[in-house]
Amino acid sequence: NKVKTVTGNVAINIQQSFYTTDDISNVNAPVIYYRLKVIGKAGETKYSNIVVIRLNQTNTVLTISPNPANNYVSVSFNAKKNQEVVIRLINNLGQIELIKVVNAVKGKNVIQLTALDKYSNGVYSLQVFVNDEVLTKKLTMER
Repeated sequence: NKVKTVTGNVAINIQQSFYTTDDISNVNAPVIYYRLKVIGKAGETKYSNIVVIRLNQTNTVLTISPNPANNYVSVSFNAKKNQEVVIRLINNLGQIELIKVVNAVKGKNVIQLTALDKYSNGVYSLQVFVNDEVLTKKLTMER
């Protein structure tokens, strides 16, 4: 399946960086394969090497409430140890709207994200980096 199209001045034989997000919340396969198809100015086509992403079955449960949210949301998870946790809010264009770094304690943690009313209505991805895992949930903003 096509994830995203990037247009612009793309050179075929020069190393470049590209970034996008892919909603894999409904993927049930243990492995995902990605590759780039680059079409040059003259119409020539080149494919990148295939990148293999192995999905770990998550052991950590992530809960967000209320959902839909208005001004705040509580993010709950269990940490296996005291650790730094990164929480990201990503809009439907793949842009990071919020990054919050917190110090989690071993056991249950509840983190409040406030002042969310400054974000537009819509569906966002909330990512939590904890226990060597990336946990993702959909969060709907409504006023």
